[in-house]
Amino acid sequence: MYTNNPDSSWFQKDKRENTAFVLYSKENNRQKEKLDLRLEFLMKYDDTKSKFYKQGMEEYEKRRNEYNHWLDTRANGR
Repeated sequence: MYTNNPDSSWFQKDKRENTAFVLYSKENNRQKEKLDLRLEFLMKYDDTKSKFYKQGMEEYEKRRNEYNHWLDTRANGR
């Protein structure tokens, strides 16, 4: 339940699976944080018909697609 909390998990050193999981988790959190910031902006912005909002939406979609591609490459072992 608490494996995402560094103070609640302990991994044996030199275990490939543990190292891969930790690296994946760190990168996943970093990438999701960037997406979450853009999504929060879009959800709180008051003028959804403005050019600025549309640019934000395009940027969010671009980043979301990049994130999904990154997930696909991790799932397929590339």
